[in-house]
Amino acid sequence: WFESEFGIGSIFYVKLPQGTDEIDLPAARSAAALTASPQASAARRGVLLAGEGADINRLLEIYLSGAAYDVEIAADGFDLLKKAAAQRPFAIVMGITIPKMDGWAALKDLKSNPHTSDIPVIIISSIDDKQHGMELGAFDYLEKPVNREKLLNSLARLITSIKGI
Repeated sequence: WFESEFGIGSIFYVKLPQGTDEIDLPAARSAAALTASPQASAARRGVLLAGEGADINRLLEIYLSGAAYDVEIAADGFDLLKKAAAQRPFAIVMGITIPKMDGWAALKDLKSNPHTSDIPVIIISSIDDKQHGMELGAFDYLEKPVNREKLLNSLARLITSIKGI
């Protein structure tokens, strides 16, 4: 991940796995699902990702790897709506300029559909319009650049808010 401030500079972080020469996240996720105990899998929460592109989706998937989340990626806005209704994830993390559908339209569709309206949505965007996102029903609105800690903190606040109900 990285942190950047215009005119000041950027800091790049790299997290390398230990004890292995190579890691294949889809294979590792499948292996973990097969070997996980029922108690362990019950604690995992599904997160549906829909970033502005494959690179952003991959970065967000890396941010959530190693945490207690099962990650599914939506290729575009239409895929997001379809997977959200079919899978009912714990949370959706999405961008505003996602492929094939405006993120604002996707958020409106999610919140107006009775099958998906209760799924919390965290928006990650470079567009500074938090108020609009919150008015449309987003749980949180994170401005880019977003690092792993910010994303995990937002998901932790979501868990806390659910437990407090």
